[in-house]
Amino acid sequence: MQIIYQNIGKSLLALNSVILLLAFVFNDPFSWFANDYSHARNLIRPKGEIQKLVILDSQAQDNKSISSSTNGNTGKSIEDKNISRIEIRKAQEWKIFIDGLELPVDSTKFTALMEALLSLKEFTNLGSDGSKFGFDLPYKKIVMYDESGTEFQIEISQQTATGGGNYIRNADSDIYLMPINILNLLDKSDPLHLVDRKLFADLTQENSFVLEILLSKNSKINYKLGLNDKEWFFLEPEIIAANSVLVNELVNRLASMESRAVYLKEISNWKNIPSLELEIKYSKGVVRDDEVLNSEDLNTQLISERITKSLTCFAKDSDENTICKLSGIPLYYAMDTYQLSQFTDRSKEDFKAEIPTP
Repeated sequence: MQIIYQNIGKSLLALNSVILLLAFVFNDPFSWFANDYSHARNLIRPKGEIQKLVILDSQAQDNKSISSSTNGNTGKSIEDKNISRIEIRKAQEWKIFIDGLELPVDSTKFTALMEALLSLKEFTNLGSDGSKFGFDLPYKKIVMYDESGTEFQIEISQQTATGGGNYIRNADSDIYLMPINILNLLDKSDPLHLVDRKLFADLTQENSFVLEILLSKNSKINYKLGLNDKEWFFLEPEIIAANSVLVNELVNRLASMESRAVYLKEISNWKNIPSLELEIKYSKGVVRDDEVLNSEDLNTQLISERITKSLTCFAKDSDENTICKLSGIPLYYAMDTYQLSQFTDRSKEDFKAEIPTP
C-alpha cells in the first residue's frame, strides 16, 4: 500500500510539474528559448553593409504610388489605397523614395528598424504552411540589398497571440517565430512613418552662430541674432545684447519642431487661411578669440555653412493643425498651431536683454 501511495505521489508531482511548465510557456512563449535564440544563425546575412531596402504590401502591383489622407485625430498619414511601395536607398545618407519623390529619413526610427531586421534568427522553424500563421491575409514584404547586390527577402505576417513578436517567412518559404515585433517598427497604418518630420533638425549651435528670422507682412518679426562665447546679440541695425536664456529656448524649440503628420498631396477638406511665410536662416562657423564681435566680422567668418529654409503656411486641417510647405521638400506638414505661434507672434522686443536699473 505504501508503494502505491509513493507512486501516486510521484505521478501527481510529475503532473503538477508539466502543468506549471505549460502555463509558463503559454504565458511567456519567448522566454524559454531566449538564450538559445541569441546564439542561433542570423536570418539575414549580408556581405557588407545594406545599401537598399524596399517595403511592400503583399498585394502590391505595377501601380507603385501611395496617396495619403488623415486618420481621424491620430495625427497620422494613412494609405487610401491597398498598394504601397517604399524604397529606402543609401548614397551619402539614407533617403526614402516614394513614387519618384525623394524624402528625408527619420534616422532614429530607421536605425531601430535596421537593427531589428539584422538581429532576426533562424530559430523555431514552424514549417511552410503560411495559412496557419496569417500569410493568407495581407502582409508586409521587405527586400534588402547589400553592397554586392545580393538580395534578401522576408515576409512578415500577423503578430503572435501575446503581441510580442511576428511570424516571418524567408525566401525558402520557411516560417519562423520571432520575439521581435517588426510590424510595430513599420507602423502599418502609416506608410510615411519613416519620413523625418523635424523641419530644422540640422540646426545645431557651435562656437559661433547666426540666426535670422523673417516673417512676411510683419516687420516686427525680422531680426538677426549672433551667438558668441555663449552670449546672444542682435546684429542689426546695431549690436544689442539679447536675453540669451529666451533665445536659447527659441533655438531649441526650432531645432525640435516636428510636424504632427505629413502628406504627399493636398487634402480636399483643408481650410484655406491667409498665407504666412516664415524664413529661417542660420550660419555656422568658428570665430577666433581675438575677433571683435560685430556684424561684419561674424558674417565674414560664418561662411562654412549657410542654410536658408522657407516655411509657407496656407491652410488648416480638420484638427486645426496649420498646413505648411518647407522649401526643397515635396511634403505637406501639419504643424501644431500653438507651437508655430512661438515664432510668428514674438517680435524682437521680446528677446531684448533687460537693462539693469541703476
